[in-house]
Amino acid sequence: MKRYEIERAIVKYKVTQGSQQGVQAKAFDKIGQYERRELKIGSVATIALKQGSASYALDKKTKKAKRTKDADLNFLDQNETLMKKLNLQKKGTATVAGKQCDHYVGD
Repeated sequence: MKRYEIERAIVKYKVTQGSQQGVQAKAFDKIGQYERRELKIGSVATIALKQGSASYALDKKTKKAKRTKDADLNFLDQNETLMKKLNLQKKGTATVAGKQCDHYVGD
């Protein structure tokens, strides 16, 4: 399944949840066949891995992984109804790693 238009990337961005700020990082390879997501906000740190259609959540404390449903979005296949439901609005364009991208803002 083709999730992205490029072969591989690492994307890091700041996130805000209530009054807490944190960082999220996403790395993928082979157009999204392999993916790793990390979120650190306040005292919460999560790691999720995806390989093909299988998704896993890792717990660093217990050193265990469990299979999960993939809730990540494939923005190549978004439709207007889902964009409205998620309150995503296109705010223009931005340049990331020398590539022109659409810039969306949402809840």
